[in-house]
Amino acid sequence: MLAARQLKIVETRHERTHRSLRKSSDVCAEVVESLAAVAIPLYHPKGTTLFGEGQPPRGIFILYSGRAKLFTSSAEGKTLILGFANTGEILGLAETLSGRPYEAWAEAIQPTQAGFIERGRLFHLMRNHGELAVKLAMQLGESYCSAIAGVRVMGHSRTAGQKLATFFLNWCESDRSLHVDANPRFNLTHEEIAQVIGTSRETVTRLLSKFKKKGLIQWNSNNLAITDRTGLEGSAAD
Repeated sequence: MLAARQLKIVETRHERTHRSLRKSSDVCAEVVESLAAVAIPLYHPKGTTLFGEGQPPRGIFILYSGRAKLFTSSAEGKTLILGFANTGEILGLAETLSGRPYEAWAEAIQPTQAGFIERGRLFHLMRNHGELAVKLAMQLGESYCSAIAGVRVMGHSRTAGQKLATFFLNWCESDRSLHVDANPRFNLTHEEIAQVIGTSRETVTRLLSKFKKKGLIQWNSNNLAITDRTGLEGSAAD
């Protein structure tokens, strides 16, 4: 099991800014806009833990900028990355509503600005704003369906090459600004990619070399670009 980690949450001294957010859906967009006005602004440096697996649910986090990874561990200490949260997404909603401990660790993989709403405050808002409560329920339903779809995509019947190709396609779809001369955004290690798709680091390294030789992707330093989307989609479907 992962050792207990000290949470480092640093409140920003800057005024709350309502910047344009990229949301996962129209429902999430509406919820985020409703909650942003009452959320406490926070700043998380890269590597900071937002919340930890097994900890009591303190509340929800809304990502205004940056990216966070969600991961868990087995009894043998093996890490499994469950996914990545992007700008405009809400973290910890299911646990906050159910009262159950957080199911995973959430760690900022980029400097992240977020809004925090304490559990009691969220319940108060839901009791007094029925429409908000309905939208939160809809968002929770969408998150569940998305999780099920992710399990299907990364099912055990797929090869490591298919999983890696799908991972790159999904990553770039979630961040459309990625191209050859984009600002550094893809800062995962081979080991972390392996933890996402359920294979070994050596396999990821071998497949990356293969994808590069085939001209499917370019990955220089932290810059990722899909140079042959049709070919990569073919690799995901093979």
